[in-house]
Amino acid sequence: SNGEQIPNFKYFESSEKELKRKQRSVLRKKKGSQSRKKAVIELRKTHQKIKNQCNDFAHKLSTKLVKEFDVMA
Repeated sequence: SNGEQIPNFKYFESSEKELKRKQRSVLRKKKGSQSRKKAVIELRKTHQKIKNQCNDFAHKLSTKLVKEFDVMA
């Protein structure tokens, strides 16, 4: 270990404003309507994007650590 600390990027907090806006959009639509279904799809895409960002960061970090150090335990 070289003592380096890696900051935890807060992807949820950075896109919280967008999530709030899309959630409000879903809540304002009438249940069962086509526009509500579209709004739900948009909200799901936003959640999926956050999840993908977190996974991408973890994979890039683990790849960097594996390339940098010879032995990990």
